[in-house]
Amino acid sequence: MSLRAKLLGLFGLLAVLPLIGLGLFDYVRSMHALESLVAGQAAMFADGAATELADKYAVVDANVSLLADNEEAQRLYDTKQMRPSGRDFFDTIWPELGSEFAWVAYRDTAGKTLFSLGDTTLRVNAREYVLRRNVHDEWGHVLGT
Repeated sequence: MSLRAKLLGLFGLLAVLPLIGLGLFDYVRSMHALESLVAGQAAMFADGAATELADKYAVVDANVSLLADNEEAQRLYDTKQMRPSGRDFFDTIWPELGSEFAWVAYRDTAGKTLFSLGDTTLRVNAREYVLRRNVHDEWGHVLGT
């Protein structure tokens, strides 16, 4: 074996192989760093989206509670107690809540509609979600939905 071949072999062994090893080590380390960065960004994005959805749902839930958990809603289920002021209450709050809901229907336990607000025939180019909440009397008995 000539001196030239020995020097090339020694150069390859002492210079090129460590550089290849260092390149592989850096590649693996960079891939782990990139995966951590992507995971962190995705988690931050998901947390933001979850918070935004929770905030929007909290507003809708509060409005559904306003419509279901009040004395006027309970009076809808007792035909002897329903008076024009009950209708006035719903007519007063509907302009504000109508932007959140297409329509609202109060039904008895058999599913018969007793009272409704909004236009039940209105169809929008969005998904329709049905929210259902029980209406209870002062003793906690279910009057309807």
